[in-house]
Amino acid sequence: MSADRAQWQRLSALLNEALDLSAGARQAWLTRLHQEDAELARQVADLLANEATLPSVGPRVTAAPTTSPREPAPRPAAAVSVDREPATHEATPTTPVPAPQTPAQRLGAWSLLSRIGQGGMGEVWLAERADGLYQARAAIKLLRSDLDARQLGARFARERAVLGRLNHPGIARLLDAGIGAQGQAYLVLEHVEGRALNDHVLHQCPRLTERVQLLIRVAEAVDHAHAQLIVHRDLKPTNVLVQADGQPKLLDFGIAALLEDEPGDANHDLTRQAGLSLTLNYAAPEQLLGDLIDTRADVFALGVMLFELLSGSLPFAPRGSKRTATERALLHDEPLRLAVAAEHTGAHYDPASPGLPADAQLAQGDLEAIVAKALRKKPADRYGSVRELINDLQRWLEHRPVSVRREDWRHRTRLLLRRNALAVGAGSLVLLSLGAGLGVATWQWQRADAAARQSDQVTRYLTDLLATATPEAHGGQWPTVLQLLMESRDELPQKFANDPDTRLRLLEVLSNTFGALNHFDAAFPLAEQWTQLALERHGAGSPQALQAQLGQAWLWQISGHHVESMALLEPLRGAIVKTFGEISEPHSLTLQVLAANAMHLGRLDDAERILTQSGALQQRLHPGGALERADYLNNLRVLRNEQGRPREALAALEATRDLWDTRDPKLAMQMLVIRQNHLTDLLRLNQFEGALQTHRKLIDDMNRVLGPGNDLSFLEHRGFIPEYFLARGQYGEAQREVQSLIDTAARDKTWPESAQLRLLSMALIAQTRHQLQTAGGSNKPPQARSEVPAMPGRTRQELMQLLDRLRQNSSLTQRQRSGIALDLAEVALAFDEAALAELCMQSIDASNRREAHGRSRLLMVEAQLARGQGDLARSRSLQDKRVAALEASTDPATAFSWSAHLDLAYTQLLQGETQAAQASLDRALTRRPATLPSGHPLDSLGASLQAWIQAGKPPSARPRASLGAAFISS
Repeated sequence: MSADRAQWQRLSALLNEALDLSAGARQAWLTRLHQEDAELARQVADLLANEATLPSVGPRVTAAPTTSPREPAPRPAAAVSVDREPATHEATPTTPVPAPQTPAQRLGAWSLLSRIGQGGMGEVWLAERADGLYQARAAIKLLRSDLDARQLGARFARERAVLGRLNHPGIARLLDAGIGAQGQAYLVLEHVEGRALNDHVLHQCPRLTERVQLLIRVAEAVDHAHAQLIVHRDLKPTNVLVQADGQPKLLDFGIAALLEDEPGDANHDLTRQAGLSLTLNYAAPEQLLGDLIDTRADVFALGVMLFELLSGSLPFAPRGSKRTATERALLHDEPLRLAVAAEHTGAHYDPASPGLPADAQLAQGDLEAIVAKALRKKPADRYGSVRELINDLQRWLEHRPVSVRREDWRHRTRLLLRRNALAVGAGSLVLLSLGAGLGVATWQWQRADAAARQSDQVTRYLTDLLATATPEAHGGQWPTVLQLLMESRDELPQKFANDPDTRLRLLEVLSNTFGALNHFDAAFPLAEQWTQLALERHGAGSPQALQAQLGQAWLWQISGHHVESMALLEPLRGAIVKTFGEISEPHSLTLQVLAANAMHLGRLDDAERILTQSGALQQRLHPGGALERADYLNNLRVLRNEQGRPREALAALEATRDLWDTRDPKLAMQMLVIRQNHLTDLLRLNQFEGALQTHRKLIDDMNRVLGPGNDLSFLEHRGFIPEYFLARGQYGEAQREVQSLIDTAARDKTWPESAQLRLLSMALIAQTRHQLQTAGGSNKPPQARSEVPAMPGRTRQELMQLLDRLRQNSSLTQRQRSGIALDLAEVALAFDEAALAELCMQSIDASNRREAHGRSRLLMVEAQLARGQGDLARSRSLQDKRVAALEASTDPATAFSWSAHLDLAYTQLLQGETQAAQASLDRALTRRPATLPSGHPLDSLGASLQAWIQAGKPPSARPRASLGAAFISS
């Protein structure tokens, strides 16, 4: 793209924004622009001075008033010729030039009847056939008189035959193009009456399947055009009209090609005069960059439209965002998750939105993966054609495996520990089995001869694999087992191309192995191949297919994607029981996965019932089995904590004490994980006595079993030590311990990015609390002071750097991302930086709301943010919810509950409810754990609150978001 063309597009975009503003708002807008780019502001001001000569951007289509924002009045039907896309921030505007002159009443064989629209390229008229050959109506676009008619005429002559091949029921045809007697260029288009796509969907397509079917019909039309070597380049909902019979019609196909510069056009005259044909929210990144455009730009636009139909929102930036923000999001940000976008739709009414489908939750999974593929930044990473996109959507409708599912886990998911690193233990057990032969027991339904043949093949495969484990084959280094597995994964499709049964077996083994090792980026594609091959070879409902689908559900469950796992596995339970039997290992695994999903989704009654069935079945399958008993009790501990019964959770783990000192290698890893969870639960209940000694012994045993410097001992040390000192209010010690871990991580480059980011965010928490605890060297408690210390420049810099790394890192899981974002938001709130905290909160994922402790912490931060913004009513409501949830626990006397009641008392005092504040403060004192040391920061906060209550008000009338170092996250 030449420099003058890029400058012209930028100028046109800014002009379009300015024209949409009122006179008062426009002046403020120009002032801001002048501060950013004085020369550009001057050029825009010059053009605005001649506003009367500028063409109208086009009519607005508005809905009639309605009594309910949830039930908007139907939008007026639109015609093919109207430029319907709102100009502000979305449509790339055309060059400001003189408007077309009044047209002649006759153009060729057509007689103009009435003007039905006006847009950047000119006017649109309703016309009828006037030569008597036949009766027909059309929409005629009169292109602006400033466009070079000679260039257009030559282009029309060349392109007319090509565009005439667009003979498809889903495409509004370009019937003719020419130059009128007065030298005015015009286009004759099929006249279509109908509703714009989003409007039709809002009123006629409440369910996902209906919306997907409709988009497929649109995509079929696009595919037809691509077969004629024509790219639309400006696909968007307002360029699709749905007629009364439900047939969608694509508008303006080929017009972009007519007006696009050809190679060799030295001055880019047509594009510079007519404006680049795109709409920002639906444009592919290569269109914004001026790169080569092909059919994959239309694939991207269809992906945006599909995302909007599934979630009711746009994937990158909300409608109405500033142009610069939208451009940045399109070029640099990953699209939103559908669930997050759906939440935004539910919270914000948008008359241009198609609304949220009634069964929106079903879009998570296959459809989300399809959308992600279509919305890749690089054209080469998208679907290669619209036909490939259509095929995947058809497979989804037919409940068949799609060609791509969870490709985006490489961007989103890395190394999520199963129930506090349980999967690491499973990984070690898997590696032991690999050393014994990388084999798994065959199901009873497999034929003996096939099993024997496959075992021979797997043994040969393992032998060949181990034979490559030499230093000379790996750059002078002895390879690890994981390196060998990664290499074998890449060559698997070619190695067994002619032996699908063996390939099926190895896909099962490798996907389960990588899953147990928390390498989900490798596990998910292998599991997809496993399921697809099983379905192709044996069909839906076969034992092989059910086993593969169960493996996929297990992978989703251990990686924290419980919605997808439940949606896949729950409908299959009956078929699994029928195929494998009630008392079978597949049914046992099914129950375990379903129970874990139900726990994390808040379906606690279901989880209790399923887990009870699972425990009984494991006893029948493995009478007296120690490993099975320990696994069941560890799952029971998770459920009891989710139910607010922490002491029962602790008791479940203590029921395994007889196994803690085992030397059995099959149990050793499981016992380390259980002991780690036991220590975590002790800390949660503020039982600190002997905790440090217990922790040191656990680290020693981890190093003995797994070797010095293993990941599990690092995770235990990282999680326990800082939390221990933070809970006790010993912020200086916490800061020193975290810094020690950061220094260790800097020396050991193998620690994952997720661990390093969380360490840095915990360091900020500890550093902030310590700074506020000792602010100014005064003996006066910081929360008793009316002034709020300013955030130190270094703290702000570190926070912004961490936030930037968090946004750019696509390898973090949802839970990891939410935890770090909450850390940063707490730091911002401690310095009363509400705007900065809100910025941090934008990275919070909905998955955090499903976890009991995640919900409590989220409520705390959101309540403090609302208070800092002056919304005391919302702050009070959120705090009431948090307190109620903590009070429902069977053991409410924890630091979390103590902190929550003090927080509530402060808000009540700000609301002038001194009696309620006193009651909350009294309740807080009964919730103080006796195990906490005297002089805890919450003690001084309680004293300050008591003084304020007696005075009838706090020292400052302005609400503070957080009272500094005092509050404890839960």
